[in-house]
Amino acid sequence: MEILDRGLTPEEAAAVAGWAYPPPYDLYDASESSELADYHPVVREGELVGFVCLGEHARVPGQWEAHDAVDVGAGLRPDLLSQGLGTELMQMVTERFAGRPLRAAVAAFNERSQRLCQSAGFEVVRRFTGPDGRSFVEMIRPAG
Repeated sequence: MEILDRGLTPEEAAAVAGWAYPPPYDLYDASESSELADYHPVVREGELVGFVCLGEHARVPGQWEAHDAVDVGAGLRPDLLSQGLGTELMQMVTERFAGRPLRAAVAAFNERSQRLCQSAGFEVVRRFTGPDGRSFVEMIRPAG
């Protein structure tokens, strides 16, 4: 797997916008491909399997700007979940930003993503209310 150093093409953004996760994970469905242009594609053997977003694009409304950490978010194609790719992707992200603290916001119900982040060294630092009154967990991975 590889994170490409470019934004999604219009075709890739349209593909990601078409991904549909089962409830309650449908919270992560993208509504428009235009909001995905700054996401970085994740490919495996030339095939789009996920994305990584950074900075303001990874922030959840209700979360304040992190001045000392890189905000990071990621997603995998729905048919590829629970196959170990999330662990591989998280390792790639943490290696890419080694030496910098990372911050992620995960929906409170999403225990599998919280466990994934914790296995990569993230720790829960606070809970906050995001869009539609949903509860989120903010997690930080210290530099190192």
